Amino acid sequence: MKHICFLTGLYGRRDPLIVERQGRSLAADGYRVSYIVCDRESDEQIYGIEISSCGFIPANRADRMRHSSKHLYRKAMEIDADIYQISEPELIGLGLKLKRRGKKIVFNLREDYISNVFEKSYIPKPLRWLVSLFTKLSFKRHLPKYDAVFSVTDDISEKIIALGVDCQTVRNFPLINPQHELSAEEYLSRRNYLLYYGTVYRVSCQTQVFDALSEIDDITYRIAGPCESDFSQHPYWSRVVWSGAFTKAELEELYRNATISNVLRDFNAIGLPNGSYGILKMFESMEAGLPILCSDVKINREIIQQYGCGICVDPYNVKAIGQAIRYLCTHREEAYNMGQRGRKAVKERFNWEREYVTYKEIIEL
Repeated sequence: MKHICFLTGLYGRRDPLIVERQGRSLAADGYRVSYIVCDRESDEQIYGIEISSCGFIPANRADRMRHSSKHLYRKAMEIDADIYQISEPELIGLGLKLKRRGKKIVFNLREDYISNVFEKSYIPKPLRWLVSLFTKLSFKRHLPKYDAVFSVTDDISEKIIALGVDCQTVRNFPLINPQHELSAEEYLSRRNYLLYYGTVYRVSCQTQVFDALSEIDDITYRIAGPCESDFSQHPYWSRVVWSGAFTKAELEELYRNATISNVLRDFNAIGLPNGSYGILKMFESMEAGLPILCSDVKINREIIQQYGCGICVDPYNVKAIGQAIRYLCTHREEAYNMGQRGRKAVKERFNWEREYVTYKEIIEL
């Protein structure tokens, strides 16, 4: 039985991708699966995944980047797995140390690390281009030494391939939840309720959504997740129902109230002008039977045109955003049908079960 170990200094011990998808699927397939995190909680098992702490909690981002690697390495050697997977650029050196120990090392590009630095508010603007360049050069130099590299979308894979690194794509699609079957009667009984969940990035165009909603009555806008930027100065903020971090159970409650899911994003600002299959909440919302309000970019446009599961708009066009929200609020039966077509699309195509086939092939190379 092969033993795979996930290492992270950033993600929590209940990270949805590692625990709910990758680790859970591998454990069900007979792998021994370990997951090492930076906290001081007790060892536990979830879905057969052995979760343990390296005993280190970084004080801040800089502390994490400087010191998490050595603590994770010490615990990784204690675990002594056959395969290790990391997904943070600051742990690339750790992967190479394990490689020299004869271990198989896999790197998962969970986002476009080269371009996304330009949207990181904690990095001073004059330094962002330097961080981006350093990340690019680091990838070009070190990732070819890894046994496998994969990303969440083809655009990112193509960028990495251009650096001379073999990179496959494994999309972070959702699992199918039978409890998300939704009747027309139940959906039509809900009040108009626009939902945004996950980190509230500056590129999520909240200001434009607020401006649009300011002209619409009889709708609740719920935002769940930490805010990267301060939107509280906007006049509409007082009408927003906001909460910070949320649990899986709380997300289910959000789904049970929502009638529209907002997944707008400025993809140009993050270097992905065609959009991305890596925006998990878009496909989670479709799986939950909700019509989506999404950015008018190539990937989204193709999905909407083929499946009719929502409305694409320019994320900076306040009038278009308002018109789309009004349409979904006043054409409730069509909105329900959009949600059902989206759920069908996930069942047939945009689901983790299909992506796992490729992921397992990568792990078994």
